[in-house]
Amino acid sequence: MHLQYPVAVEMLQKFRERIEASKLLEVEAAYPIRVIGNRGIVNPENLPESALSKHLETLEKAILAGELLELARRPRSSRFAGQIEGQFLAYPIQIVFHNIGWYLGYEVTAGEKAGLLEFERLDKLCLLSKKSQTRSPVEQKQALDRLTTLYKASPGIFLGKSAEDQRKYLDPKRRKSVEMKVELWMGDEIFQFFIEGNQRFAKKHSLYTLEKSGDREFPNRFQVKLPKWSIRDVDLKRWIIGFGGKVKVVKPEQLVEMIEQEGEEIVSNYGKS
Repeated sequence: MHLQYPVAVEMLQKFRERIEASKLLEVEAAYPIRVIGNRGIVNPENLPESALSKHLETLEKAILAGELLELARRPRSSRFAGQIEGQFLAYPIQIVFHNIGWYLGYEVTAGEKAGLLEFERLDKLCLLSKKSQTRSPVEQKQALDRLTTLYKASPGIFLGKSAEDQRKYLDPKRRKSVEMKVELWMGDEIFQFFIEGNQRFAKKHSLYTLEKSGDREFPNRFQVKLPKWSIRDVDLKRWIIGFGGKVKVVKPEQLVEMIEQEGEEIVSNYGKS
């Protein structure tokens, strides 16, 4: 789900600061009835001038104009395996706040990743140049629709590393070939949290009313269909591990093995020497 409140909060804060600086009005401190608990983890003051997050106006204009940009990941910034190294060409599509920071959603246009839709944190990217090439508003909106569909289908900001897999998922006739079924078992107490958090996954893909598992300790079953690339999504793994030993992963086998290995590594960190 796209979070719009962080944008509104930021705009309101900037407006307030400018009004106070102008000395035109005396601004009384308003009682903060609503706030957003999530906040960015990166201090923008510590970023180099090349960071894309310091060139938002240029970026926003490029998104609206459908401009092709030459981007690069900032040197010495953290990254996951399989991410594009060096510079690359992409159409910027949308700026999104997700959990810990601001991300740019874009479409790669050249190389072996051509056509890939993905997100990267703004502070990890830098703008090398603007190209003369643009695409129409219709094409830009179609790309946004594809990006939104993939984002909503995934448990986090990770959209995989295969443009072909993304195309298959976006095609209803081929979607099943790139889907996986995740099944979790849990006790009654934890299951209530799953029921209440029914917006975490798309309703049409999640099941909360399955038959009991037959396991006394983990009688309740939960299933959700996700894109296969979700197996490498850190948000999914963190969510499951966050329940500790109160949730048991049953499917798919690869996810079972991953969570089991994580548990063993955690235990080994506290093992007696």
